[in-house]
Amino acid sequence: GLFGYLYGEVKNLGVSNVNISSRADYVGGLAGYLGDNITLNNCYVTGSVTRTNDYADAYNTIAYSATGGLVGYMAQRSIVKASHADVSLTANNTMSVIGTLAGVMGDYSTIENSYAKGSITGGKYTGGLVGSVYSSSITIKSSFTNVTLAGNNTMGGILGSAYNSNLMISNTQSGGLIKNNTSNATYITAGGIVGLVTVENSRTVSILNCTTNASINISTTSGYQVYTGGIIASSSSSSSIVSCAVKGTIGVTVDSSSGSLKIYAGGVYGYNSIYSSGTAAISHTNVTADVSANVKSSSSGTSVYAGGLWGFNYSRSSSSSSSSSSSSSGAITATTTNGTAYAGGLWAYDYVYSSS
Repeated sequence: GLFGYLYGEVKNLGVSNVNISSRADYVGGLAGYLGDNITLNNCYVTGSVTRTNDYADAYNTIAYSATGGLVGYMAQRSIVKASHADVSLTANNTMSVIGTLAGVMGDYSTIENSYAKGSITGGKYTGGLVGSVYSSSITIKSSFTNVTLAGNNTMGGILGSAYNSNLMISNTQSGGLIKNNTSNATYITAGGIVGLVTVENSRTVSILNCTTNASINISTTSGYQVYTGGIIASSSSSSSIVSCAVKGTIGVTVDSSSGSLKIYAGGVYGYNSIYSSGTAAISHTNVTADVSANVKSSSSGTSVYAGGLWGFNYSRSSSSSSSSSSSSSGAITATTTNGTAYAGGLWAYDYVYSSS
């Protein structure tokens, strides 16, 4: 980008019609790396950014693969506010982390009052606003996206994936289209707000006053496991969804002979699992989206789940999952040519494990 490493505050700066192609560790339309405690205020980028093949392919690691339309990597306590990106991003390697505004957010970083438009093609972890977060505390607020995402594996209308983070997303809206880039991916995760959440150490994810108008359309001939959700596609953490709305569509079509398929679709959560103490809660949230999962399978071990709020929920007696003052009014469809299909107006399948 304009800056490789940026260690000073920047405001009121725009870069138009960029055309960047790089295999650098951090790639961004404005800055590859935004330093500690640095703020970008009222900045923008338009144009195209391409991530070429890099070390991530050889070593199967995402350590060197942060790409963003505005910023590649946001270091700890950095802030992006009142900024936007309108870009076309392409990842030509298999392990890229890529976001239309930022690739990766670091510890205690914040994005606020910002937006992203454009498209992303490729990438392992792909987000309409941010590709991924791997840190202790992250805030995304008062922002929106209108992006066409065509990722390889894990996609979210706002955030592709979150690992081990206290994450707060509030007053934020996603729009556009979320689809898979390749028909032969065996594992696909697609969420209207967040794709994949994996959180440890008693940390939690909170999504408050958010709306998704995104259309999720997954079609694959090799999908062994597919997770789709209006808010979160797949979660293994404590989480709360409060005062949200799901207005788009959620659709999965699989035609595969890959064995026993596991296909999950939910208006809020596609798949939720809490293996120890913790809670997952939906409150004051409304789903008007149609939810469908239609599968052609050769295996009697195939399972298909489609629910108005929850696709599949797993919890232990020491944890809990609940929904209150919430509704689903869209059509719910689950079909399979072999195996078992489960469909429910609120829950497709709810399993509580007790060791006693």
